[in-house]
Amino acid sequence: MQIQGLEFSGFPGRDAVGLHQLNYDGRVAWFKFRFELVFLAPFTRLVAQERADCYIWLCVMNLAGAAISSFADFMSRGDDQSKFVAFVDLYMPTFVQAGFVLHDPTANARNRPAHSAAAQFYRFFRSGLAHDFCIQWGGLQHREEVNNIGHGYLFETAQGQPGEHGLGVVPREFVTDFQAGCTRFIEELERAPVGSVLRASFDRTFQRVYLSKARAPLP
Repeated sequence: MQIQGLEFSGFPGRDAVGLHQLNYDGRVAWFKFRFELVFLAPFTRLVAQERADCYIWLCVMNLAGAAISSFADFMSRGDDQSKFVAFVDLYMPTFVQAGFVLHDPTANARNRPAHSAAAQFYRFFRSGLAHDFCIQWGGLQHREEVNNIGHGYLFETAQGQPGEHGLGVVPREFVTDFQAGCTRFIEELERAPVGSVLRASFDRTFQRVYLSKARAPLP
């Protein structure tokens, strides 16, 4: 791809010299190109592989959670959970609109409670799948399997002791909203004015992550 008169592959090890020459707009254009190349195209192909003998949805949710964590790192500062929750609440507003107050069996003196839908998605979906191949509390069900879904593609699901609830997610509809949220975030990066917090955060993370790659073939 050509950006600001320079050719790029989308791989920072190969693009190292050119990346140092890009201004903010060029960096966002390269970031968008890379996201579509290394994540969105493979992700879309994976979703299309759904079959009765190929359960794709844990891999799909794992990848989506990792992508949200990555975008959140470009969006703001803070601890990993706070950044993740802020991104989900802003760019996937179904999570805020659901208004659930959910039970967290892992809450203790060292582990602050995850009562909101976004916080549970981080703790039990994103982290659970990344560390244990398992959604540790709550889970996935398709719309045809669930009655009386509360809001959009999210619902409260009975977990643990009577009266306790975790987060339920309808995965196909989640994927649609997740992709729309990614698009909205990149569009906001493209429009971010000089001096804005978003622009500064993106530039800071871009420099830390991509400008440290100095040679091929590191992807």
